Amino acid sequence: MKKIVFLSDKESYLGFKLIGIETAIASDKDSALKYLNGFKKNQEVGIILIADTISSFIKKEVTDILLSKEGPLIFEVPSIKDYEKQRKGIKDFLKETIGMGI
Repeated sequence: MKKIVFLSDKESYLGFKLIGIETAIASDKDSALKYLNGFKKNQEVGIILIADTISSFIKKEVTDILLSKEGPLIFEVPSIKDYEKQRKGIKDFLKETIGMGI
């Protein structure tokens, strides 16, 4: 079974780490690329989650991996920094996710 990893900023990693997802904390483009390339080469990694604050440093490289169809799946995750702005109620979340409200 492939594993999920999270490439995070220093504010957003804790929740993922607490549920057992391997995390790497990047603070700039160089460190983000180092971790991204390491995860890409690791045959055990199936999904890379990247905080949107980090993916903004490496958009081109993320796009290249996605278009190559060789690497793991990559999903952008909202950073905790922007949580209050992006926060939605459970009704909105369910409507977006499964197309139905409650």
